[in-house]
Amino acid sequence: KVDYSSFEYDFEVRSEKNIFKLEIERKELFSKINSYLEKNSIDASLNNISGLDSVETGFLIDFLCSYLPFSAEEKQLFLESKTLIERANLLLKVLGIAAVESKYVINPKTLH
Repeated sequence: KVDYSSFEYDFEVRSEKNIFKLEIERKELFSKINSYLEKNSIDASLNNISGLDSVETGFLIDFLCSYLPFSAEEKQLFLESKTLIERANLLLKVLGIAAVESKYVINPKTLH
């Protein structure tokens, strides 16, 4: 028997008031995403998208979690998030980990 009770928040109306419990402002989020795109040699930038400021925050978070080239494991974590706020904070953590990893790229030629 399928139990959907863990995902009851999926049916709630999203409100900006609830969404801004996030620990980050959109400007900082955009900066982290642009950095992620650049470090992964993805020829894109959120700065070039007109009207992005008018996109509802919840939709933007869900879009970024599904559209950006994260690993299958990371995408599964996003899918299993019970709330939008949890998913948004997870997105920020994944972006933070990616930023740290890019600083410490291991060159296989230097391994002995």
